[in-house]
Amino acid sequence: MPVYPYSMAKDPDVSRCYARTWLAHLRGRLAEQLGRPASLGETWLAWNMGMRGYGRYGFNMHKVPDDKFIKAHRLNNAVK
Repeated sequence: MPVYPYSMAKDPDVSRCYARTWLAHLRGRLAEQLGRPASLGETWLAWNMGMRGYGRYGFNMHKVPDDKFIKAHRLNNAVK
């Protein structure tokens, strides 16, 4: 994986690369916790709340606060 200097952080291609890498990392960690592939909404919750924050809810999107659940649910429905 290429590594870029911090001065390139605002470059759209570089930031997309780092975001894609971080999302893949989160999905992998979530899959380990869930025992199955993570949904888009679950991945967003881990991104938004952090793994520790989402873990406080047992990695169960139905237990997170309503505002976060609604957004995660919308993401899941958007890709169907």
